[in-house]
Amino acid sequence: MLLIANGALIITAFALLLGSLSFWFVKTEMFGEHMLNATINFGLYPDGIFKGAVKFLLCYVIPTGMMIYKPVRIMTEPDLGGLAVVAGYAFLLLAAAVTVFYRGLKKYSSGNLMSARV
Repeated sequence: MLLIANGALIITAFALLLGSLSFWFVKTEMFGEHMLNATINFGLYPDGIFKGAVKFLLCYVIPTGMMIYKPVRIMTEPDLGGLAVVAGYAFLLLAAAVTVFYRGLKKYSSGNLMSARV
């Protein structure tokens, strides 16, 4: 259950992070949607086919590895260190997503202030 909660936290934080990019960049909704679809689509393939830079990309940039591959490995080969890494990654990603969201929200709300002329 802990691994399921971590996976849900990672995908939610990643979606929040991608959605928050629209505060700074125009028309990033489609980019965010494609990245979420890529995360899910890469999770359909087995872990062993990815090597080197692609594996690094899938584990840390596109969080498919931390959301799917590492938890499955932890279930098949129990490892408390691996569980700590996945949980730490989930909370760091969540902290980054919340920070980006609130900074973007401040920028958005300050850009929409209306001041009355006297």
